[in-house]
Amino acid sequence: MNQKELFLLSVMIFMTILAWMLLDVYRIKMTESTANPTFTNIKNIKLDGKVLEVLKEKSP
Repeated sequence: MNQKELFLLSVMIFMTILAWMLLDVYRIKMTESTANPTFTNIKNIKLDGKVLEVLKEKSP
């Protein structure tokens, strides 16, 4: 391989990795806008007062 071929190979690999990263960022951005069902149940959590009292006793 001469220097020109090595340079072209390096540029092609760089462009491939750059395109891969940009597509991943785009995919994450598009899926982020949808509602995540795992976080909808967090709003319905109710704390028991007994649990808080036990935690206060155990804290140093």
